[in-house]
Amino acid sequence: MSFVDEWIKRWPGNIGPLPGENEEAVCMQGAEEGMVLLKNDGILPLSDKKLALFGAGAVDTIIGGIGSGSTEPPYKINVEKGLKESGCELTSERWLQKFAAASKKANDELDIDDFTRLWCGITVLIDEPEITEEEIVEAKAAKTAVYVIRRNTGEGYDRKNEKGDFLLSDMEYENLSKIAEGFEHTVVVLNTSVMDPRFIEEIPGIDAVILMNLPGMMAGKALSDILYGKANPSGRLTDTWARRYEDYPASAIFSTSDGITDEEDYLEDIYVGYRYFDSFNVTPHWCFGYGLSYTEFSMETENVNADEQKVTVAVRVKNTGNRSGKEVVQVYVSAPQSERLPKPYQELRGFVKTKKLNPGEEEIVQISFPTVSLASFDTERSSYVLEKGQYLIRVGKNSRETEIAAVLSLDDEVITEKLSKKVRCPKELKLYKAPAITYEQTDAPVLMLNASKFHAEDHTAAGTECTVTYIPEGAEYEPYVEKNPYRLKYETKEKVKIVRNVPDATFPDVAEGKVTMEEFVASLDQGVLLRLVTGVSHETPYPVPNRMKKKAEPLKAIPSSGRTTAQYVETLGIPNSYLADGPAGVRVIGKPTAAWAVGTVLAQTWNTELMEKTGDGFGTEMEAYHQSVILGPGMNIHRDPMGGRSFEYYTEDPFLNGKMAAAFTKGVQSHEGCMVALKHFACNSQETDRGFSSSNLSERALREIYLKGFEIVVKEANPGTIMTSYNKVNGVHSSENRELLEDIVRGEWGFQGMFMTDWHSESYKPADIHAGNDIIMGGIQVEAIEEALEGWEPEFETDGSVKQRTVISYDGIKQDIVEEWGSFLPCAEGADICRTTVLAGTEVGEEVQKYIDSGIASVRENPDGSKEISYKGIRRGRHLALGDLQRCAMHVLRYLLKSSAWKEMKKNMK
Repeated sequence: MSFVDEWIKRWPGNIGPLPGENEEAVCMQGAEEGMVLLKNDGILPLSDKKLALFGAGAVDTIIGGIGSGSTEPPYKINVEKGLKESGCELTSERWLQKFAAASKKANDELDIDDFTRLWCGITVLIDEPEITEEEIVEAKAAKTAVYVIRRNTGEGYDRKNEKGDFLLSDMEYENLSKIAEGFEHTVVVLNTSVMDPRFIEEIPGIDAVILMNLPGMMAGKALSDILYGKANPSGRLTDTWARRYEDYPASAIFSTSDGITDEEDYLEDIYVGYRYFDSFNVTPHWCFGYGLSYTEFSMETENVNADEQKVTVAVRVKNTGNRSGKEVVQVYVSAPQSERLPKPYQELRGFVKTKKLNPGEEEIVQISFPTVSLASFDTERSSYVLEKGQYLIRVGKNSRETEIAAVLSLDDEVITEKLSKKVRCPKELKLYKAPAITYEQTDAPVLMLNASKFHAEDHTAAGTECTVTYIPEGAEYEPYVEKNPYRLKYETKEKVKIVRNVPDATFPDVAEGKVTMEEFVASLDQGVLLRLVTGVSHETPYPVPNRMKKKAEPLKAIPSSGRTTAQYVETLGIPNSYLADGPAGVRVIGKPTAAWAVGTVLAQTWNTELMEKTGDGFGTEMEAYHQSVILGPGMNIHRDPMGGRSFEYYTEDPFLNGKMAAAFTKGVQSHEGCMVALKHFACNSQETDRGFSSSNLSERALREIYLKGFEIVVKEANPGTIMTSYNKVNGVHSSENRELLEDIVRGEWGFQGMFMTDWHSESYKPADIHAGNDIIMGGIQVEAIEEALEGWEPEFETDGSVKQRTVISYDGIKQDIVEEWGSFLPCAEGADICRTTVLAGTEVGEEVQKYIDSGIASVRENPDGSKEISYKGIRRGRHLALGDLQRCAMHVLRYLLKSSAWKEMKKNMK
């Protein structure tokens, strides 16, 4: 039986109890608190258990997206099942059965392989059939109808502003119109991310709207509890819902909208989400932070205290209604405007969710944040600056319903952090400029801040200035010489350090402090180092003599998305670790794991304690199945609602993004040996052509919007790993961007963990290593890196084509063919020539002809009938330093020291 057959055999159902006793309850809480009540004309909560249920999402309830964000739990509760299990009598059985039969038939006939169907979560989402007059009449035994609209998205493509996607399909519009006209009350449930909300006002008779989103395996049960008031809705939007798609600032240029997908210019700059709608005076349909409840709350600011270190806002929240519930207190700040450094109208700077308050009960909550967090990034000076003037502290329940609680008055300008120009945009962007912003008058108390009492942090020297190569005493080493460093855009200054010669050192010796990491790495062959920095599937063997005095065995865990090498467990004591897909669940083969609410739903809870409990649930499963890393949380900003993977990500706001991800990270990493992989770093806002598209943006937008959430997590939660993204950032693949990885994240933020690429990225792997991207994931890349270290010349087949190799990934399920060009880069603009000869009587290969057609290759026939093939390109020679490889290997080994893999190996060594 092949591995694929065995894989499929073990997958179906993932039957069995979840590893954690409390997982189901936490999944349920996340789903309930993450649903947002958007409209209620007084009909909710329901009391009548007789319901008419319609809509594709009633049966095909979407619990999570497709691709690496998909999950396959032991069970999932769709809306139909959730309502029935709560005691509802559904009067629309005929239509539900008609839809279920049509959906099953379409999916049974789906012509895709089992791997794609199961691993990627691909299903056919059929257009729902018409609701006939007879079905309406039959279902009228109920006074209330619930209509569930479902959408799904995922990796590799973006949504479109079209019917059946962002807009209702014609059939959905017709069916909903019939329902709204035919029943006394109509409730619309949105089993989707952001969509066009105009139909809610256009179709008369819609009494209530609930944003269900993609809430995980407890979907139907959680919705039932919300509908019937067993749970009081407390979710709040983490995105602005515009009146129409064209109101979003990037709508005209996002993804395929302008026909250009390889260059994505972030012209809206810092004005993302509510920052744009507030600053440009565009009225949204539902604003950021919005959400209704079945009860009422009063909010009164008790006091605001502030000094040069911290701002603290105390707010008294009282439940003034007749049902128990939770409220979210949100604090925004309006900074002083200036011609040189314009600001958004306001920015979220703090929030807290109350405990469950009974009718009449109150709670005083405190929200604190560093005063320096109010600073803005000044691109000209490469510094964070607090400008002189008044900072308005706003308190309220959403971005459009706040009151000024206090004014912070700063007597002079303050530079809070000095940085250097990094990751600059190579092209001039015509950035949006907001109209003049003026703030309302207020009699709120004024608190004085003294500029002289602030201290500026200086990170201008942060980053890696040189490549250090570690050489054992007595060893010979040929210094690294940079030659034709095509695409390696940063100067390499090599420094050689001689370390103690410890030829018999082992990894346990490093753990016990007997040798340093530098000494151990210096003792390792280049072949070992190469295999440490490449995530493996079926790797090429490279055996070494046994140094171990104790017996150690490779960790045998459940396969998932990736592993580190197991070749050196027995000989060097280097453990092998496993990495599992996320972030909506720990995806392992053939074992029961929870399907949690997607990132947006979890963020809509605005509940950091719940986020930490959710992370703890992930950690419990990771421990049970010996997975060292969960590939999540997804942290990219919701730049535009058409982003294909927005469901995986949290929000349009960088502060909320960072705080929720930090809480999740703390929960996961509370389990010894378990780590997160923050992803996708950075600016992965577009899925279409994601491997080649360049996100072009100002340094201010990069730092204030797209990096800020990652920065918060690094500084507050110490994540174990970060995954770089497929896209380019200002013209350079993120994984190749040394300024981004080494200078900003390691140098300025103090990140101590490991960087990894995303699977099968289109970056140049030696450039990844040079930039500090520590491990290349997705398949064998040893040869590609070795070619750069050694300066290999290409080898050719008899037909003139370059030799090829097979790259195997996903534990043997996926195979790709790549060309072995060595250190020669074929390109039409290259000045170097690489030649090979095709003997007389041999035809030139088809692959050669492709290069001829593209202007890279040419053919000259010799008198003897042979042919000389000439390829134009760049002969890069040896263009990667050993020190780059060693540095990355050390980060991988330090990760392994913290991993559950090392914990297990240490426990079992004899």
